Amino acid sequence: MTANASKVRSQCALENEQPPVLEEHFARSFASQLKLVPSKDDFRRIIVPSLVIHGTFDRNAPYGSGREWASTLPNARLLTIPGAGHAAWLEAPEVIFPAIRQFLRGEWPKEAVKP
Repeated sequence: MTANASKVRSQCALENEQPPVLEEHFARSFASQLKLVPSKDDFRRIIVPSLVIHGTFDRNAPYGSGREWASTLPNARLLTIPGAGHAAWLEAPEVIFPAIRQFLRGEWPKEAVKP
């Protein structure tokens, strides 16, 4: 799925976006959140409908993690995007955006399943 690769811009194009600077920013700005370690039981108490969308070739967040999210949240479904990476909306917009619209209307997309 490289046809849309040119649409992806570097996420670290500016000096203030480089990983060492971002690490300092996150440590300073999100220190209290970084101390939180929610358990699976905490996530199981989240009952709102949740649509997890995940590409099978995502190297930043492995596909198994998306499956785990969807299986841990009690009212979640997983929409798998075969062959898509971390920017799946660029690689399969014809699948993802209609699914999001359907979800926001209160319906589960038919391709979204409970793992």
